[in-house]
Amino acid sequence: MYWRSEQNGLRGFTKSNWARDGETRKSTGEYVFTLGSSPITWCSKRQPTIALQSIETEYRCLVDGAK
Repeated sequence: MYWRSEQNGLRGFTKSNWARDGETRKSTGEYVFTLGSSPITWCSKRQPTIALQSIETEYRCLVDGAK
C-alpha cells in the first residue's frame, strides 16, 4: 500500500554496458523506475543493433526507459 507523501516521488534510473556481449558486440541496456523506495517496473535486455560508441548505447537506453 502506498501513502501520499512527498518522499514517494517517481524516479527513473538507466544503465548501459557498451559491447558487453563478446560474441555479437551488442550492448545491454537496463532501467528501473521506483515509487518511493519500491521498484515498480524494470527491464534489462540486449540492444538489437551494434553501437559504434558508448554514448550511442547510453542514448538508446534512455530512450527505452522514456518509452
